[in-house]
Amino acid sequence: MSRPHAIMKPLWYVPISLIRKRSYFGVLYFLIIAMFGVLHWNIKTDQEKLLNDIYKAKSEVEALNEKERDVQSVLRTIHSWNTTRHQSLVLIDDRKYPLYARKRSSLDREGAKENTDRDNNVSILTNGSFGYNNMTKTHNKTASLKSLTFKHTDLYKVKSNAKKKQQELVNLLVSRLLQLANEGKKKSEKRYNEWLPFNASQYPQTINAKNLLQPSVDNEDIPTHPINKWKYTPVINPFAKCKSSRSGVFLLFIVKTKPENFVKRKTIRETWADELRFPNIRTVFSIGIPRDSNTIKQIKQEFLKYKDVLLMDYMDTYKNLTLKTTSGINWAVAHCNVAEFVVSVDDDMYVATDFLIQHLKDMPQAESERLYHGHLYHNTEPVRYGKKDAWESKWIVTREEYPFDTYPDYIFGGFVVMSMRTVLEMSLAIPYTQPISMEDVYLGIVASRLGIVATNTDLVDNYGTYSNVKKFKTLIASHYYPSAVLLRKAWEWHLSIVKNDIHKSEFSRYLKIELEQLKKKVDDILYWINITDNRGPYGRLAVG
Repeated sequence: MSRPHAIMKPLWYVPISLIRKRSYFGVLYFLIIAMFGVLHWNIKTDQEKLLNDIYKAKSEVEALNEKERDVQSVLRTIHSWNTTRHQSLVLIDDRKYPLYARKRSSLDREGAKENTDRDNNVSILTNGSFGYNNMTKTHNKTASLKSLTFKHTDLYKVKSNAKKKQQELVNLLVSRLLQLANEGKKKSEKRYNEWLPFNASQYPQTINAKNLLQPSVDNEDIPTHPINKWKYTPVINPFAKCKSSRSGVFLLFIVKTKPENFVKRKTIRETWADELRFPNIRTVFSIGIPRDSNTIKQIKQEFLKYKDVLLMDYMDTYKNLTLKTTSGINWAVAHCNVAEFVVSVDDDMYVATDFLIQHLKDMPQAESERLYHGHLYHNTEPVRYGKKDAWESKWIVTREEYPFDTYPDYIFGGFVVMSMRTVLEMSLAIPYTQPISMEDVYLGIVASRLGIVATNTDLVDNYGTYSNVKKFKTLIASHYYPSAVLLRKAWEWHLSIVKNDIHKSEFSRYLKIELEQLKKKVDDILYWINITDNRGPYGRLAVG
């Protein structure tokens, strides 16, 4: 915008009446407007100059950045060149010289030999590059440097050949190791992909366990170092439990229980393990070390009162159930081998002890001599990592722990009935049998290695049976009684059955009321289902 135009632009806003009157006031106003126009033009001009300066500074900064990138590129090139030259230097007489690949004639070498003492023109830089101090030296000095280089060429070749041979040996070794690893992997995959049923003779420790039962067999057939050597000792030992029996011990209960289950143990002593009601039985409660020191104090007081607690020095965990079962077998052999039968039982089991005693007395001697008896599991498979869920996670067994794809026949671990001969034979074979975390499967493995046959009975329920069910009247054991109250009620119902007194069973009446209410709800649901089925396509009752 030109200066006159900028001055005249404010006049557009002057009222017409003031211009026509030509008064002094109008002239003054005109001068003010003119000054305002001049100021407006100067501000606009300064703004344009400032913008031009900013654009110019910006272009200069971009030019400087471009120069900086060029300089960095040159520096990288120089650094790469220096690194390459440094790698091509050869160490000769504690100094570095460039390596020449071509051979020189004997005349050059002789000429260089005469001027060896004059070769001082090479200086090695600290950053790996090199330079010549005096580039105007004669050709004799250059020949001297070349002769020094070729003086150690043979030594360099020997070293390089040795390195090549060493690298070849390393490559050969690596390739062989990879080959062996691939072969092992293929064999492992083949072994895992193949179906591998249980084989007692291949289970570690690979011995003929039956030889342990024959004293006439040479000791050479038995390994001197057992794979499962027993290393645990009792903290509390009821060693006199079976010595106090005057009429002999017909049945020994080894009850696997948690340290904190004091009420359950008291209930068991007062119900199915009552030694006053059954004087020919004895009961020992097997426990591991609890996590709470106060619990240990209570267990000691419990032992002082009842004299029937076996406290071992391993931690009381689910994974140590095999240790708990094994410790019970070892204790029975050491301190109660007068018993005719041994029962390994959980503390959540209901047991009809009188029915069990009669069941064992009615059993043929040939069957009861090497008895391994209870609820039989046949043709079962281990639970692997791929099949775990909230319920089966505690039963997971890896292939490293158990390589076979099937389990041998074994008895449900909550209630295992064994003759004393079976217990004695198992105690001999256990040190030579690798343990696993599944304690009932482990007893099945030991029995299979000894040639002991697991036998089934329908009188043991591994899932649980309500006391008002007809089946309960003949059971000798039933599982899943989580509380002491339910266990006592089940025992009271058993006594009412024995005495033929139905009115004594409050627990039975409670279950009867619950089942009748449930039956009424089911009948109502079935009634509405029948009505829905009899209606036509439009919701009307069908006729005919």
